[in-house]
Amino acid sequence: MCLLKATVREDDNIIRFGGDEFVIVTKATSHDELSKITERVNAIFSRVFSTTSGAFRVTASIGVASVTEDMTSSDLLKNADIAMYSAKQFGKNNTVIFNESLSKDIEYRLFIQQGLANALAQKQIVACFQPIVSADGNVLAVEALARWYIPEQGCIRPDKFIPIAERTKYIHEIGFLMLDEACLALKTLKTWGFDDIRVNLNMSSIQLQNDSVVEIFNERFLLHEVDPGKIVVEITESTLQSAKARKILAQLKVLGVTIAIDDFGTGFSSIAELAEDTYDAIKIDRSLLPDFPLQTTASKRRALIIKNVIAMCGQLDMLCTLEGLETSEQVSFAKMIGVGAMQGYHFAKPMNLVELMEYLQACHATSHMHYRVDNV
Repeated sequence: MCLLKATVREDDNIIRFGGDEFVIVTKATSHDELSKITERVNAIFSRVFSTTSGAFRVTASIGVASVTEDMTSSDLLKNADIAMYSAKQFGKNNTVIFNESLSKDIEYRLFIQQGLANALAQKQIVACFQPIVSADGNVLAVEALARWYIPEQGCIRPDKFIPIAERTKYIHEIGFLMLDEACLALKTLKTWGFDDIRVNLNMSSIQLQNDSVVEIFNERFLLHEVDPGKIVVEITESTLQSAKARKILAQLKVLGVTIAIDDFGTGFSSIAELAEDTYDAIKIDRSLLPDFPLQTTASKRRALIIKNVIAMCGQLDMLCTLEGLETSEQVSFAKMIGVGAMQGYHFAKPMNLVELMEYLQACHATSHMHYRVDNV
């Protein structure tokens, strides 16, 4: 508190709001004055604090709000709190000035956060499946994708609720729900005669910090009587920065699970990762897809990068999937450079399990008809 008092003027007030939260009430009349105060507060935390237990570095997340006409003190404090919360969301050690859009964002995040528990209890979060096909059109696998459907409101996109689920730890429940959905899909595929199709399952770095993950995976495999070799766990490149996540992945691989690096080419890993025997496959991110026709230097370079990565994966006996394919030009390019697997809206959008079975039956019928015609 004493350190904070040194950053403000005599007629400003500092209140300990609770725990590690403090409120500074100032009569600053311009953004410049406010900026000087926040800069002085940040300067306090730029130093290392030495104690008998060791040296520590403390950071501050600062939310700034200004009073407007007819605004109550409660509203002013609420706006400052919203701005501070946003500063924390941006990685902490930040200063954020309140505006109305922040309020809407916070309200939406709270809506998602408070709704996740009910969504899991009411089984509103389900799996949809998107096919992954070979160059000749055969379905090699399906990726299980979480979808949240709220009655009378529709679908909430995973990029809206998964990040919040990760921050609130609901991601663990969602992850195990998706594992059960993947196992159910495998049993259904086998019943319908599609036993050679695998199911890809996404896992985040937070899920891979859970010490019981491997045990739970093994329990689910035994409970559902499915072959672990039919499950492909997809992890993003950022996950590879965690030593514990790597350890868990190695243990899952011992169970028989296939490990694939998703969004390859956009994160923190390097080509050296492909030398590790933990990883069996990669998926090249759609952001590396070139624009067609290949006229610009950037497009030609992206095409060359993809081509060489695919060739390298072939030599390493690693399946390489090119995802995000939406046009016939992209598919023709993928086939021309020898990609092992393809995924995207060009082939199919994510669908529920019943729709997937209908899709696979239609693909099988078409393939069988082509075979009969070719052999007439």
